[in-house]
Amino acid sequence: MKIVDKDKFINIHSKDNSPAITIEPKEDIILTVLGGAGNQLDMEKLGVQKLDLNTFNDDISLPSAGPVAVTGSLPGDSLSLEIKDISFDKTGWIAYWPGIHKIPIPIELKKEPYSYIVPIRDNMIIFSDEISIPVKPMIGAIGITPADYTFQTTEASSIYGGNMDIKDITIGSIIYLPVFIPGGLFSLGDLHASMGDGEVGGSGVECGGKVRLRVDLIKNARLFGPIVETSESWCTVGVNKSFEKAAEIAIRTAIELIHKETGWERDKISMLISCVADLKICQMVGRSISVRLAISKDIVSLKLFSREIE
Repeated sequence: MKIVDKDKFINIHSKDNSPAITIEPKEDIILTVLGGAGNQLDMEKLGVQKLDLNTFNDDISLPSAGPVAVTGSLPGDSLSLEIKDISFDKTGWIAYWPGIHKIPIPIELKKEPYSYIVPIRDNMIIFSDEISIPVKPMIGAIGITPADYTFQTTEASSIYGGNMDIKDITIGSIIYLPVFIPGGLFSLGDLHASMGDGEVGGSGVECGGKVRLRVDLIKNARLFGPIVETSESWCTVGVNKSFEKAAEIAIRTAIELIHKETGWERDKISMLISCVADLKICQMVGRSISVRLAISKDIVSLKLFSREIE
């Protein structure tokens, strides 16, 4: 199995990036994600560490392992990335970062930012002497190289994926990404041992670690944006600086996806998702707000993404 080591990462999505590795469709790969905000924190020192915003470089704080090229992938295709396993380093960090919120928190908070380094052992995060949090792994940033951005930071997100912070992107899930350039060039980072929806305080439990994927290629899928498949649901994604626009994108993508699959009229689909779909905020502290709309597989079957397709 091919491995991407922790020294192979990017901080920008660019079609000028050289692939860290090239794989074939239906191949498994392990990607190693650098922790400590890109090695800017001392992850051996537990407890509180000051975050000096004069020296902390946000542009390198979310390194994404890769990029990985997939043989035969062309614009209009889709990559299928099935998450087989996620493992973590022995410590993680939680940020207290006032002013990062897209939606202001209406209470008095301390002014100075800091990081809080916590140990992870026996599948538990030791938050304090009184509180331990079960590990619930997820991938915050997973994306593919866009064609129309020369330099797009890995902190950002859009129709190519990126820093979406969707809790459904976890072990057993599959994310489908539209291909914009030959080879695709996908990457991932921002691993969390646990994260709440919205990431309202500024971060989850941020970790370095390893992700094992099974990568496949779907020809001519022509996706409108990222799609997440869980064991129970299909999830469409919306990303924008405003919640309203992000929600509109997720809803419109779901309507178009189901229309493409079934041929149903869009007004009928709108009524259906109003009855059965769940919309929620995934992240509200990054450069954009991300939301996802989930609809049960018991309601809609999307054969377009069947793993039977060759």
